[in-house]
Amino acid sequence: HTLYPPENEEQKEHLRTVISIFRNLTMNPTNLKYILSTPIFQLFVKIFNTRLDPECSKNIVDIMTGLVKVGWDCN
Repeated sequence: HTLYPPENEEQKEHLRTVISIFRNLTMNPTNLKYILSTPIFQLFVKIFNTRLDPECSKNIVDIMTGLVKVGWDCN
């Protein structure tokens, strides 16, 4: 939560890295179910909705796509 909103380009890059790490972790369906119940997921949705960065948005869409596969209702 301390990286959002990023105050400079370095923090933005750190945020990209963190989201990319979570994206890679969610490639394993076992990890997906746990993300839904964490505050980090709500932060990802917030970042996605603000269209902060195209790379972040793409990785968040990948995470959400995986969540839909395990039964997440995006409504």
